[in-house]
Amino acid sequence: MNNSIKVHKSLMLLKRNYSQINLEIMLSDENKRKTIEKFKKYTKLRFAEKNPEKHAAILIPMCITNNEISILYTIRSSKLRNYSGQVCFPGGKMDDTDNHEIECALRETEEEIGLSSQYIKIWGSGSQITPRDGPSILPIIAEVENFSHTMLTKNPEEVEKIFTISLDRLRDPTFIRHTQFKSRSGNSSGFSMPVYLGGDMRFWGMTATITHFLLCSMLPKELYNRRMPFVNKYDTTN
Repeated sequence: MNNSIKVHKSLMLLKRNYSQINLEIMLSDENKRKTIEKFKKYTKLRFAEKNPEKHAAILIPMCITNNEISILYTIRSSKLRNYSGQVCFPGGKMDDTDNHEIECALRETEEEIGLSSQYIKIWGSGSQITPRDGPSILPIIAEVENFSHTMLTKNPEEVEKIFTISLDRLRDPTFIRHTQFKSRSGNSSGFSMPVYLGGDMRFWGMTATITHFLLCSMLPKELYNRRMPFVNKYDTTN
């Protein structure tokens, strides 16, 4: 075999390794630590000057489906007053029974999709996100161990559908777009948020933004290097 063929084969092998998500590496303790570290920095988002009076927590449940790492999402019930029919993560507002945000996220997850906390392994949380309206949001990354759809029982009052999308599909650039929002104050040109077209349904807004930041935190640049064309950067003030 001549040298040019050897070089070509080596490059093809390297390209394949970079284009595939390695389960062992992605789920290693070291990658979990790095993911949470980066995720905390990415999620320091503040879209409102005042601190919200109410607080919420969401769970980002990762699971293995068809030997691929996937993220579990829900579609909100049409019976709900706010954001009905939209894709979101399990979670909700804290109530008086919750001692902390993780407890809130686990409680809401079980109420919405029937997934017991005994199957959920918490990786860690991001930073508090302050949206333009509504409660602050703490995103919590978790892994569902030995995942099976038989673990799930949707609450029809809150959830229309439960589905998963693989990281491979989410990172596919042909399924990623962005949408532009105007500034309310008129003092700036606004900001951009990602839109994902892969999977059961198009999703945008905070769900897509948190998904984007998770992919940026968890995957190396060779696997996900998408950058939103922000007109103005997010405020990442502590």
